Amino acid sequence: MNHYKLILTFVLFATSFTSCQEIFERDLQKESITLLAPPNNNITTSFKQTFWWEEVSGASHYNLQIVSPTFNNIQNLIVDTIVNSNKYTTTLQPGSYQWRLRAENASSFTEYSTWTLTIDSTTDLTQHIIVLSAPDDNHVTNNMTVTFKWDSIYSAEDYRLQIATPNFNSAGNIFYDVTINNASLTYTFITAGDFEWQVRAQNATSNSGYTKRSLTIDISSPNAPTQLAPANNSTVSSPGTLAWTVDPTSVMDTLYIYDDSLITPPINIVSTTDTFYIYSGSSGEDHFWRVRSVDAAGNISAYSTLFKFTFQ
Repeated sequence: MNHYKLILTFVLFATSFTSCQEIFERDLQKESITLLAPPNNNITTSFKQTFWWEEVSGASHYNLQIVSPTFNNIQNLIVDTIVNSNKYTTTLQPGSYQWRLRAENASSFTEYSTWTLTIDSTTDLTQHIIVLSAPDDNHVTNNMTVTFKWDSIYSAEDYRLQIATPNFNSAGNIFYDVTINNASLTYTFITAGDFEWQVRAQNATSNSGYTKRSLTIDISSPNAPTQLAPANNSTVSSPGTLAWTVDPTSVMDTLYIYDDSLITPPINIVSTTDTFYIYSGSSGEDHFWRVRSVDAAGNISAYSTLFKFTFQ
């Protein structure tokens, strides 16, 4: 009877383990992927293309590859990337392309689905959209020198970059306006603040529309944190809770704990988005602590006051 129970237990465990694997990760080998856009064998004059497909249940990501002209005759590898959503946007120069896609997870993947695309050359830029690549929209930095980048367009002779503060709602807000041949430009700001920047492509007969993004330059450090508890020179039970308040601009704090007032080296360093930390120690131990903050732009505050507490 005991032998029978052992076998039954093993079978039930193996079945349960297999079921859990199926629940947590689906086998994709027998699945297929459906491409949606751009249509197969599409011929277009639009350089900006959004590749779109149906999501596959159980997939954690997708492998997208784009080559020119075909996978049987690869002359240029344009894109080979992992995409976590079901869309990917890029700019292609005139030419013939094939793109293929497969769904993947940690243990399996589908077969590739492959479609063909042709980008036809045109000098008319009015239907083209500039794809900005850096910095990201709503980027926050403490660096006064910023490099602006965008995807080049085949039929563009040059590009017009404008920068305004705080936005383009008024023509008077534009303080920098330049035409350049390259698809990037490095500019050093003389003041911090909120800005918008935009770029368009140009040639002798037409212009694209502007593509716009926002940018914030912040060089002001947040105020130093203020300790709340335990009070300086107090005695606390272990574990004790260290608590403090921070500047509203703070996005991360670093807590430093020392075993003497010389503050070198710390015995514990904790980076946290909380404004408290639970700390344990032995009776009679003295500890010293202080905190400093960092904001979204990377500016670091001064240290808070060095406080002392003793475990009772």
